[in-house]
Amino acid sequence: MTYRNVEYPEAVAAANEGLPFTICWEFSGANGKNKSGTSDKFWLIERTCKNGEVYRRFGKKGANGQRQLIPSVANGLLQGRGKEKKGYVLSFASVVAPAGQSDHPDPRVRPLISKMLPAPFCHIRMVHEAPIGTWNAYDSEGNVVVTLAADTAAEIIATYTLA
Repeated sequence: MTYRNVEYPEAVAAANEGLPFTICWEFSGANGKNKSGTSDKFWLIERTCKNGEVYRRFGKKGANGQRQLIPSVANGLLQGRGKEKKGYVLSFASVVAPAGQSDHPDPRVRPLISKMLPAPFCHIRMVHEAPIGTWNAYDSEGNVVVTLAADTAAEIIATYTLA
């Protein structure tokens, strides 16, 4: 499956139709509830196969986080909106792209990321520049996982060993 970045309403529509999707929120900033006084974390809902179960994943950026089954898409969306009230910001939303959309390089031929990235980027095996200052991130099968901002792509490239 190839994923493509979409606006939030399109991801919600796909989720409600039983299609695979990911919607991710992130929080970076002051947090008086921990020792350092700051937080850098993610919270997402996802379905990885058609009509599959819906999960939430959350944790500190740089870690794999925890994964928990949730009762429904509506429940996950409600929890996500609740996270926004606590300062989380919608980071990205992605859905399965229609068949035949494959105008990107094939990471099976040239994988670049040589070690596992932390959640929510754990499926990325290659990044490649896309139009308008963004970068596409690909999994090991050559599917687009998400479109990244240039600074996020640069951080991944700088931090993780490339083969």
